[in-house]
Amino acid sequence: MLETRIHSDSRPFKQQHNYLFRQHHCYRMTLSEHTQLATELIRQGTGKKHKN
Repeated sequence: MLETRIHSDSRPFKQQHNYLFRQHHCYRMTLSEHTQLATELIRQGTGKKHKN
């Protein structure tokens, strides 16, 4: 019962997520959001490959 519920719920959620993701990254991103994302990506990247 739980399995079928998750299965039926997952698809609309994924479609909605993809839609929001596309909206956000293509043209709806404000400057502050962009800066925040860039800062987050830099913070994630410094741990891995910042040894030039």
